[in-house]
This record gives sequence, C-alpha cells and structure tokens, in this order.
Amino acid sequence: MSKNNELAQDYFDRHPASTECFITSDGRVFHQPGTAAGYATSLKDDTVDEFSNNVKNIKVKGAKVVAELTEEEIAAKEAEEKAAQEKADAKLAEDKAAAEKLLKEFNPETVKYPEAKALFIALGLTAESLKGEAINAALLEAQSKITE
Repeated sequence: MSKNNELAQDYFDRHPASTECFITSDGRVFHQPGTAAGYATSLKDDTVDEFSNNVKNIKVKGAKVVAELTEEEIAAKEAEEKAAQEKADAKLAEDKAAAEKLLKEFNPETVKYPEAKALFIALGLTAESLKGEAINAALLEAQSKITE
C-alpha cells in the first residue's frame, strides 16, 4: 500500500462521514479540493491525489483513482438516487401547491408582512425591494396570473 493510500485510509478511519479527501505530494491531507490545490501551489510538485470513501474497492493508478463497483451496487445506488429525487420532486410539488393555495387567498389588507414575505420567497418571486409594498405588488400580480 502506498504512503498516500495509508494516509487516506487513516483519514477515513478518523472521519467516517467524509466521502473524499485530497492529499498533496508532501503528504498533507485536506478535506476540500480547493484548499489542497491552493496549498499545493507552494510545493515543487503541485500534484494533488483525490481519494474516495464511498466505494468498497479503490485502486490508485498514478494520480488517478479508479473505483470498482459491481453492477448490483451501481443499480442500487442509481435506484437510491432516483428515489431521493422523486421524493424531493414530490415535496417540491406539494410545497408549490400549498403556496399557490395561499396565493389565491392572499389579501394584502389582512396578511401581515412576515407571512407575505414568506409566501413571496416560497413562490420564488422577485421585486425591486423586500419592502411590504413591493412584496404585496408582486404577490398581487402573481395572484392575478393564476386566477385568470
């Protein structure tokens, strides 16, 4: 096992939640690629090796990391990512539907500023400022578009 592999393994043993680390040619281990790259510019050899902890088998070829996953592991990971995306999409649609319902009921004479601002932000609206008048105008304009 190379010195950097040993350093990476030690890093992942101490930081099990980390999925990657970056090691400079002088053996310093970094959490972030930008920090490692910045530090490496001060070295004669500015190589930064990247190591990943999210796969079971890691092979290092030169300065590149090659991960080996079985087809089942790849399929499981893709299914997990797809399920997470579908859940996020459903939550977004649910939140948008709730915000649109509130928008239909919006009345600037009865709604207080914090509620109007929260609705304005939830709908992703823009205005010239975040003052009450500007927010109310943007909400009324959006309301007129959905009630047409």
